[in-house]
Amino acid sequence: YTLYARKCSKCHTLARSVNSEYRGEDWDRYVARMSRKPNSGISPNTGEKILSFLKFHFEQLDAEE
Repeated sequence: YTLYARKCSKCHTLARSVNSEYRGEDWDRYVARMSRKPNSGISPNTGEKILSFLKFHFEQLDAEE
């Protein structure tokens, strides 16, 4: 979470992503797109960690429903 929060909050609120309708492979494309933004600081390794967090977060939300 900490890495996700530090990197993703540079450009938008965290609520934007944690309240998203994206699931599974949607996140692969989204994080890849964000990593190409200038000054994102999202390397391939960092992107994988952010993806892991987002997928885990949404698996938990979906399991609660």
